[in-house]
Amino acid sequence: MQQRKSHKRKRWSNAVYIYRVLMQMYPDTGLATRILRIITLFGNSILEGLLQRLRVGLR
Repeated sequence: MQQRKSHKRKRWSNAVYIYRVLMQMYPDTGLATRILRIITLFGNSILEGLLQRLRVGLR
């Protein structure tokens, strides 16, 4: 019997979109992975805050 290869699940991230926008705005600047991770976490925290406010408002 052949074993199937295990595939890693891809995590959804805004980092690709953030990277593209920042490279359009600042094409001559290099971006570190750490900076993109921080920006992604910041964006996620903003979205979570908005969702919490919407949940409270809908009650």
